[in-house]
Amino acid sequence: MDRHIVFFDNFVSYRANQRSSWFVLFFAYMILVQGALMSQPISWKESTQSVSLPPGVKLWKGERSSPALQIWALEVDLKQPSIGIRPYQGDPALVSDFSKSTGAFAAVNGGYFGGSTSYSAVVYPEIVKSQNVSAVTRNGISYPVMRSFFSLNKDLNPSIDWIYHFGEGKSNIYRFPYPLPYTLNDPSPKQVPSREDGVDFQNLLIGIGGGPVLVRDGIRNITYNQEVMWGSGVGLSNRDPRTAVGFTADKRIFLITADGRQAKSEGVSLTELADIFLTFQCTHAMNLDGGGSSAMAIEGSLVNTPSEARKVPSILAVTHRSALQENWQPTFEKILDTQDTMTIIKGNWFESANTGYYGSSKALLTAAGDGTAFVEYPLSVPKDTVIQIYAWWVSASNRAKDTPVLVRHKGGNTIVKLDQSQKGSTWNYLGEFSFHNDGSEFIRIFNQTSSGQYVAADAFKLLSFGLPDNTTSYSSDPAILKGKTLLISPNPGGNIVQISCNKPIISPSTLILSTQSGKIVRQREIQDLPLGVAFPIDVEDLENGLYYIQLKSGSMTEQAALVIMR
Repeated sequence: MDRHIVFFDNFVSYRANQRSSWFVLFFAYMILVQGALMSQPISWKESTQSVSLPPGVKLWKGERSSPALQIWALEVDLKQPSIGIRPYQGDPALVSDFSKSTGAFAAVNGGYFGGSTSYSAVVYPEIVKSQNVSAVTRNGISYPVMRSFFSLNKDLNPSIDWIYHFGEGKSNIYRFPYPLPYTLNDPSPKQVPSREDGVDFQNLLIGIGGGPVLVRDGIRNITYNQEVMWGSGVGLSNRDPRTAVGFTADKRIFLITADGRQAKSEGVSLTELADIFLTFQCTHAMNLDGGGSSAMAIEGSLVNTPSEARKVPSILAVTHRSALQENWQPTFEKILDTQDTMTIIKGNWFESANTGYYGSSKALLTAAGDGTAFVEYPLSVPKDTVIQIYAWWVSASNRAKDTPVLVRHKGGNTIVKLDQSQKGSTWNYLGEFSFHNDGSEFIRIFNQTSSGQYVAADAFKLLSFGLPDNTTSYSSDPAILKGKTLLISPNPGGNIVQISCNKPIISPSTLILSTQSGKIVRQREIQDLPLGVAFPIDVEDLENGLYYIQLKSGSMTEQAALVIMR
């Protein structure tokens, strides 16, 4: 064959293949263009006027018709001195009910969970309620992980980090500049992170875990693979109901909830969710739990339409600033130890050889039994003051998982069960109680258990917190915010609160306690109240929430906010 004919045939074949390649590329390009044209931008509109929110909090609603989407954003300005944000953890409940029970202005669902157990960190001002998971299992392989964590420090500066817990308590939470370097379906687990590679959290106030990170330093940065979200049921690119949190450089927090799995709202992907935070100028953002858990409530009522009525064990709530306790100082603090002369020890107790005990005296052990062996700590505390109680023990695998602690208090007897096989060598929160201080009250740890070989007795801490100057009050009418005039302690309160006024009052004067809606729940006439002297109000029968205390004395009217939180 003539070589010119061969060349021509090859040239024609090449051009045909080239045209085919260009056609494929052009066709793919048109599909992308068509998809972009079909995906309309989200139309955002401020809806604050349709709900009841305090100054500093805004509600935005976003909508589009294709793909169908309904999405909400709460904008929380932490520069507003009466506003705070914090998580709560408790028995699983609908977000609307959970939010209402805490007295929050608004709330969204928290992090991941199973049943009533949180798999994401929940950190209170004084307590680590739960930890991020330290490892996940995929295809029978255990992968150590670092997951996302949204936090505020005591200066109310927000942060989103990858963290790892090296033990109980805040001092063992370390943050890292990068997550572990996993890839999609990585067959090789990475090494557990070391403290030396991270930084311990200084000044940590509150926090909540989730994952993955969506935005970091103003750039979309989705660490889906690195946080081993693959195989979890949390999709990356599929549209789903989502809840997430982010913040701007000027300390505005955004809580975003998107409806999904519905004809009127398909949901969003993690990629689109990251871009939504960028439209709100957020420099950092991270995902929380989604799917049927995604919900947003304002004043205890749902704003969105969740795809199912799912109960959750944690929420991230917009609160009155006092709930953060960032400026609180203990008004009463006391340690009860086994070595104290007033401690009563009955039965066969012996010193534990384990380290990690509190103070200079070793923890005591006794065998599990019928409850006749006990260590009792008599109480001498301020009368009618709400006292937080924390327990310290030395944990080991042979410790009882249901060690009973009896607290005899003003309301009667309460038994709290402790799992002493874990969470040792740190202060563990037991609850809040008020006392008569009549010499009959105590804390008793005893051996009525069959779940382990031994019961441990070590130490208890008693704390009472107040806000002595009550510098921040919330009211819808700024004209009646009077600063340090009307004093409430503790605030938040549990059962008994102390009220005092640092201005002279005229007798008789009237004290009114009312709900947010204006319903009066307490009214009291006050006679001959000396300047600055406190008197108690029993609020034990009232539900958790935000209340207003108003003092009317002659032409003077003073008002302050009270948060009841147990």
